[in-house]
Amino acid sequence: MTAASGHETVACYEKSGASIDLVMIDMNMPEMDGLTCFDALRRINPRVRALLATGYGDDPPAQELINEGLLDLVRKPYDTATLTEAARRTLGV
Repeated sequence: MTAASGHETVACYEKSGASIDLVMIDMNMPEMDGLTCFDALRRINPRVRALLATGYGDDPPAQELINEGLLDLVRKPYDTATLTEAARRTLGV
């Protein structure tokens, strides 16, 4: 599934969360930033598995998300191997 905005991500997760194993959140999304989106997803499911993509270096908001339970992050630009490894870590595979 893909979502075009933070609000769409939350709505999609609210509707189909039971069948979603991993949510990939961008730090900057239309309508809602990554921090707000992750917080909304956790209100739906406190155990949501989420991975953050960010183009920033040492990003305090990204670190805040990790401190609050975000499981992993990938820095942009990333390649398929990097994303796959982060997803595996996040899912515990």
